Amino acid sequence: MNRKIKILLWILAIVLLISAAAAIIVKNKKEGSTYFYNGRTDKFAFQIVRNDNSTQHFIKVYITLQGKEQERVLPFDYGPKELENIPLENEIYKKVLGRNIAKKFLYITQDPKLINQTQVDSVIAVQDIAKVTGQAPYSVFQIPTKAAYTYNDSNSQLAEFIDCKYASSGIGVILLKLGEETRVYGENECVIVEGKNGKEIRKAATKLVYHLLGVF
Repeated sequence: MNRKIKILLWILAIVLLISAAAAIIVKNKKEGSTYFYNGRTDKFAFQIVRNDNSTQHFIKVYITLQGKEQERVLPFDYGPKELENIPLENEIYKKVLGRNIAKKFLYITQDPKLINQTQVDSVIAVQDIAKVTGQAPYSVFQIPTKAAYTYNDSNSQLAEFIDCKYASSGIGVILLKLGEETRVYGENECVIVEGKNGKEIRKAATKLVYHLLGVF
C-alpha cells in the first residue's frame, strides 16, 4: 500500500473516531445554545458547541430500527443558515438513498489529486457524508458506503476505482469535484458535489447531508 493511501485511510479513521466521540459527548454537554430550523420534512433542533477555535452544529434526528425509535446526534462545521444559498437539485436524495428500495451500496469518489488540491478538505467531506449514510453505530441510513477514486494513479492500492458511469438504481455514486460554482446536482443517476475550493466542497457536502436528513 503506497504512502498516499495509508495517509488517506488514517485520516478517515481518525475523523470517524472523532465524530463518534463528539456525538456521544454532546448528549451530556451543558454548554452551547440550541436553535431550531424549519426544514423540508420537520422542525430540526441544532445545538451549537464551541471549543477553542472551532464551532460545531449538532443536529438531532430520530430513526426507527427494529421497530424502536433511536436518537442520533451528529456534528457538522456548518449550520443550515450558512448553506441556504448553495444550489441543490430538487429531490436529489433519491439518487443517493434510492427510490422505491434502498441503494445496495454507495461510493463517494474523487480524483486522487483532489486531496492535495483541497488540503484534505475533500477527505473530510467524504467523512461528513459517510457518517450519515454509512453503517457505523451512529449513522442514520445504514447503507454500505466506501471511499473511492475515479482512476488509478501511481499504482494506487485503493480497492475501488469508481466514476459516474457506475451509478445505477441499485448503486449510488457521489462525485466530489472542483468547479466554477458551489452546488449539488445530478448527472443521470450520479450526484455531483462541486465547490470552488476545498471549503466550498465541504459546504456543498454538508448541504447534501442536510438534504438527505430532510432539512433542505
